[in-house]
Amino acid sequence: MLSSNGTYSVGKYTSNISNDIVKFVTKSSYAMGSKEVAVEAKEQMIESLEKDLSSADEEDKPAINEKIQSLRNEIEALYNGTEESEGLYSLMSRASTTVKQLKAAKDNLSASQSEQEDVEVVFTIAMGDLLKDGYWSNNNYVQGQEEYLFADALEMSAELAKPAVTYSVSLVQASDIWGEVSTEFLINSKVRIYDPDLQVNDIVFVTKTKEYLDDESKGTVEISNDNLSIVGKSFDSILGRITQ
Repeated sequence: MLSSNGTYSVGKYTSNISNDIVKFVTKSSYAMGSKEVAVEAKEQMIESLEKDLSSADEEDKPAINEKIQSLRNEIEALYNGTEESEGLYSLMSRASTTVKQLKAAKDNLSASQSEQEDVEVVFTIAMGDLLKDGYWSNNNYVQGQEEYLFADALEMSAELAKPAVTYSVSLVQASDIWGEVSTEFLINSKVRIYDPDLQVNDIVFVTKTKEYLDDESKGTVEISNDNLSIVGKSFDSILGRITQ
């Protein structure tokens, strides 16, 4: 039990006590543990000397009493501390304060986590299908390059945040309108798609083409803004693009 004056005692308490009670599931270690072991050893030595004192000769009793008193002084120094070493009372008081601070921090963490979960639920409901999960990985950074990693991650997150959209468009041969030579669309060719009415202005890539040899006007092209060059794409998705 840790008292308000900074001292503490060891024992079992069943009544209501206003002071702090500290329970160690395992024995304390480091500075506090070593001092408590020293106190226990000295108390056992005192107990042994007191047994010797009862059967000792009169001329030997002063020396035994002196040893007992010396051990008690050493125990007192272990509890109260010295100029060179902090005592058990001070260590226990600091340990109790640290535990209270840790408990308060854990409570704040739990409350913050609960609040974050509530916010994420509201956010998920509000955003719906607009949410997009993705990842980016790069092992070329070393310790000390955290700022560069963060800057590149922000740039990549802006790219990954764009929704993946696929368009299917009909081909109109420019030669029929302006007399230009027909353009051949190859898989993964970069194409700009622009429509002021639909407010579409994007750089996309050809993902699929369909051609009619007997009627070129029926041809269609499927385009998507899914950029294959983004690091973090799975190997399966890259093979799928190559297969297409």
